[in-house]
Amino acid sequence: MKKLALTCVLFFGISIASYACDAAREGLRLEVETFGKFESAKEMFEAWEAWVDVAC
Repeated sequence: MKKLALTCVLFFGISIASYACDAAREGLRLEVETFGKFESAKEMFEAWEAWVDVAC
């Protein structure tokens, strides 16, 4: 029974983390679309996207 509970907790934890990473990527993408005319915003987005990829 403990293995089943641990498996469920692990599965849902990974699912939530994956969802949070996807939401972070989408939020950054929308920010760049809004401020895309500025070169610095594009550079900032690329740096944040790389960080999100490494963290997730």
